Amino acid sequence: MLDTAGTALLTIRAWCEEGSPRPLRIQIRIADDVSAGFGSTMSFVDEAGAIEAVHGFLVGVRCRPTAGEPVTPVSRLGHGGSA
Repeated sequence: MLDTAGTALLTIRAWCEEGSPRPLRIQIRIADDVSAGFGSTMSFVDEAGAIEAVHGFLVGVRCRPTAGEPVTPVSRLGHGGSA
């Protein structure tokens, strides 16, 4: 993930490919600049690979405070747990 300043988009599309010995299909698309569209697309046939990709995406989102602002788990009212 590029330097996202705390905002990025990830979509997951999952379906079953009937008749296949490994029927699960997963497509993950990532954008760190929504106005530029999706930057990468990954395809998987197992949950483990998709979960690893989602984890990498979440770790890659950079959450930086603005000058003088502390980093807290709640970024907006109603998001991030109890405040």
